[in-house]
Amino acid sequence: MKRSVSTITSGCFCLVWFGLLCYPGTVRSQDASSGSGQEADVKPPALGLIEIQSIVNDTKLSEEIGLSPEQRKTILVAMQKYRDASMKGFRAKPGERISHEEMKELMDTAVRDAKEVLSEDQQSKLMEQVAKKRAELVARPRARSYSPEQYQEMSKLRQIQTELMRLSFDTELADKLGLTAEQRVELSEVQRKYRSASEELRNGEERLDIGRRNEVLQEVVMSSQTILTPEQSEKLSLKIRIERLRRKHGDEFAMINGLAEDFGLDEKAQAKLSEKIEEVRKEYYDDWMELKKKSMKSIISELPRKHREEVEAAVRDFVEEDPRDKMNRFRFVAPTPAKK
Repeated sequence: MKRSVSTITSGCFCLVWFGLLCYPGTVRSQDASSGSGQEADVKPPALGLIEIQSIVNDTKLSEEIGLSPEQRKTILVAMQKYRDASMKGFRAKPGERISHEEMKELMDTAVRDAKEVLSEDQQSKLMEQVAKKRAELVARPRARSYSPEQYQEMSKLRQIQTELMRLSFDTELADKLGLTAEQRVELSEVQRKYRSASEELRNGEERLDIGRRNEVLQEVVMSSQTILTPEQSEKLSLKIRIERLRRKHGDEFAMINGLAEDFGLDEKAQAKLSEKIEEVRKEYYDDWMELKKKSMKSIISELPRKHREEVEAAVRDFVEEDPRDKMNRFRFVAPTPAKK
């Protein structure tokens, strides 16, 4: 099972997060219960990535500052160059990923390129509108804050809920667990009730309440457990755990480290296991790469010479792609801010 966190969304979320980190504006701390606010002692709003991005995303704002089609295109190109460069850095090999300083330099360049096409009057109007929107935002009651543990719990519960949902339509998975048609129908009913409860939650005052969302997910899990036999629940739990560990560690070799955490190994034994896994893993993928190149070379040698170069170019990406790099590409890791 794959989570929709995709990488996609996470990448966009992190780009915005870095914008907020490097280009802070006036913020207000506010008590959720009383609704009273107090200005925080921070720098006033500055024209940064978030403000530039808002120009092209908000049509009304673009009209208010008098943005021309040519200016809009220039800003869009600057933003696209920034996204391309930053995502390329995020997807690089471990040790070659973009640093916090490089990320900030990319942002500064994008902002500078965009500002060059804006007149001083347009920049002034933009900041006035941004300040107005921020004032409206901080005036609203803030959502309750939640702990990292609550978000982690929600992530795990969602993974379980998704696997339970699959049992109602994934015949192969259902057969592996030995589910009957009656069980699958009952599980479908639980999912139907979950969708209804989720819809009510999204449309109600508790839509941002992570605690309540976890309660709804927990109800799905508990109801489903009463439908599954103990043996079926155990098989499903193991499948979910293995998938979670595989995503965390990268592949089945490294995943064994995660499984071994429950084996009660001492520090020396755990280190020895990790060293052996890394040794075998490297040998396996190195052999994989060598075999792939050798096999493709053997096939191409059967072609007429005049066509070999064309075929080599067509398969070059496949031949040169290391499966370890491909794993890292789908495991988004945000750069760590430099220590001050």
